[in-house]
Amino acid sequence: MSLISTASKIRDELLSHPRFLLALHMTAIFLVIRPYKSLGGTTDFFSILIEILCIVLLLSRILLVSGWMWLFLSMSMAVVLVGNWEVMDNHKYLIAYWTLSCFIATWIDRPDEHLSRNARLLIGISFCAAVLWKFLPGEFLDGSFFHALILTDFRFQSLALWVGGVDAAAMEKNGQLMNTLQLFPGEDL
Repeated sequence: MSLISTASKIRDELLSHPRFLLALHMTAIFLVIRPYKSLGGTTDFFSILIEILCIVLLLSRILLVSGWMWLFLSMSMAVVLVGNWEVMDNHKYLIAYWTLSCFIATWIDRPDEHLSRNARLLIGISFCAAVLWKFLPGEFLDGSFFHALILTDFRFQSLALWVGGVDAAAMEKNGQLMNTLQLFPGEDL
């Protein structure tokens, strides 16, 4: 059997399932692959519980569509978020919102429509908030964001050296300072 025919069979099997079930499966797989980790303390138990719940969801189709399981999963995520709210990444909040949407979808009549509408809203609102967040402080408009990016991001080092005329020693020092800043807990630079 060729790779193309195997991929075609996998695609056909995935498309034969309702989108609702596919979304629930993919959410559970995502949470197993990218654990919903806390930063220690009592929320570690709930981080582990979230992974275990997702594995159980993947093993049983009955539990996968159980609203109670998704409620328990959403509540566990809420505990991790509340326990670490000051240092949690934004995407963890978005994942929690999506999981809550999955919970709601298990209780309503047309879950496909609910999940597709909520996915579009989640993406649209996230991008609008990101654009607004970038423009409100004015760092994009006055160029200070790009100035800092060129001086501190290694991906733009060549541009800073050749076009900007920045001294190589200054770029090295900027890299050392950025590495030092990343040693502080909870700082994501």
